[in-house]
Amino acid sequence: MFKPKYVKHGELLVKGVQKFVRYKTDVMKPGREEEAIAKLEELKQALRARDPEKCKVLSDEVTKMCEKSVSAYESTSLRENIEVLFVTIVFALGIRAYFLQPFKIPTGSMMPTLYGITTEPMAEDEEKPGLLRQGWELISAGRNYMELRSPVTGRLVGYRPVELRLVTLTELEFESETGERVKKRVWAPPRQLYELWGRSETGGGGWNGLGRNGNEPPIPNEAVKKGELLAKGVIDTGDQVLVNKISYHFRRPDRGEVFVFNTRGINDLMVDPQSGRPKLSTHYIKRLSGVPGDSFEVKPPELWINGRLAEEPGNVAVMKQTEEPFNQGYTDAGNWLKATLGPHEYLALGDNSANSFDSRGWGAVPEKDIVGPAWAVYWPFTSKKGSRWGRIR
Repeated sequence: MFKPKYVKHGELLVKGVQKFVRYKTDVMKPGREEEAIAKLEELKQALRARDPEKCKVLSDEVTKMCEKSVSAYESTSLRENIEVLFVTIVFALGIRAYFLQPFKIPTGSMMPTLYGITTEPMAEDEEKPGLLRQGWELISAGRNYMELRSPVTGRLVGYRPVELRLVTLTELEFESETGERVKKRVWAPPRQLYELWGRSETGGGGWNGLGRNGNEPPIPNEAVKKGELLAKGVIDTGDQVLVNKISYHFRRPDRGEVFVFNTRGINDLMVDPQSGRPKLSTHYIKRLSGVPGDSFEVKPPELWINGRLAEEPGNVAVMKQTEEPFNQGYTDAGNWLKATLGPHEYLALGDNSANSFDSRGWGAVPEKDIVGPAWAVYWPFTSKKGSRWGRIR
């Protein structure tokens, strides 16, 4: 406490410069390390000699020498934007991995609670709305107006789905009369394009033969003329939902919840029924209608749990058949209609029972494959079928 202020400052500077030299040795300019050490030794001698003027001069020189011994950090706007973007991506991936995961409803098995991709045909002379209205409907309701005309005179010979982040396109392959192959992409998934195909009143008139599996339309093989209208209509995207991945770490799944699970532990969903080849796992969304230990029985149009009618609001709505044509009651479509669930098994049923491939067909959902409850619809915001934006019930 009796040391002069300049001595205290000098001693702290010596310690700081020594640390700086050790930490920055690999990036210091050539010769600057030796200069800094020599200048530091002069400062130590001045401190021992109690020479305040010399200590002040040497302190300033040492400080400036350290500042000039390494290249200055130049921060550009591009670098700053990249850093912000990187942090944002890491933050978003962390949320997706541990808290909330986005999930797209692909089918109509949960209608009217949640909608998959739906179509509405348009007549050839029916006009589409203006570009501004189309843009607004695309943003707010996920609605896309699609029109497909043949690019060649020849025949349609094949297609393949093209998966993007929020949408699935279809790439069609045509063969002209001269043998030239022409590819054309359409803003519609294969199944919905099949539904809108305009060659017959029922749709799909230009698709012949068998599909590659139960989720894909038949293989196309049809003569076409250049400029001919093949399909025209409206495609509404499936609901985009957020799945709460953390909830089931703190509580047990409840009956009546809408939940998401992985198919990797369900044998009947991991093998192609036609070819016998293994399939990649995917995610399904259904209503959790039975928990471990429950005895259930499907008695069309009713679902019985532990000897009583199911009491959960979601199941009751299905049985009451209040929203035609979706709520037709529970049907006996499947061979697993009566059983007792094991200690780690759950019953998954679709609200659109007549058009749902669920536990009645492939059995129980293993507990280890459950991802979490479906929490909320975050897009689209509106829909001509009624807004479902917000919490899922």
